[in-house]
Amino acid sequence: MKKSLLSIVLFSIIILSGCNSTNNEIIAKGKSQYWKVSIAYKLEGSMLNDNGNMVYLKDNPPKKVEFKYSYPNGFPTGSSGTVEHYEENIKEFKIGGGSGSLNKGDNYENLKEKIDEMSVLIQWETDGKVYNETVDLNAMK
Repeated sequence: MKKSLLSIVLFSIIILSGCNSTNNEIIAKGKSQYWKVSIAYKLEGSMLNDNGNMVYLKDNPPKKVEFKYSYPNGFPTGSSGTVEHYEENIKEFKIGGGSGSLNKGDNYENLKEKIDEMSVLIQWETDGKVYNETVDLNAMK
């Protein structure tokens, strides 16, 4: 009897804890011919934080990469800049690390819709030639 009561209590706790969870992270991903981009957006109180990376998909990765987010008006956070490696053959570049205040009415679902409208413009130089590529993002969860 004690085992079945304990099992019922544990099962109830597991079910209830799952029902009370809130969505607070959205993963945005995109891929192009040369790049794969992944950005985690985390809702924390009235703030939206972003942190991500760009991975070069070919051989001989560039040492210096410029990037700029393209996002809809009113999106709480965005970024642009230059990332540089001093070592050879590093294919991953960290991006983001910013935060912004959520707008009135922003929530998990409408932020996912806005992320689906976003892209990252990437510019780099390899073998003396300058390349530009746009990576469209999609909200994954």
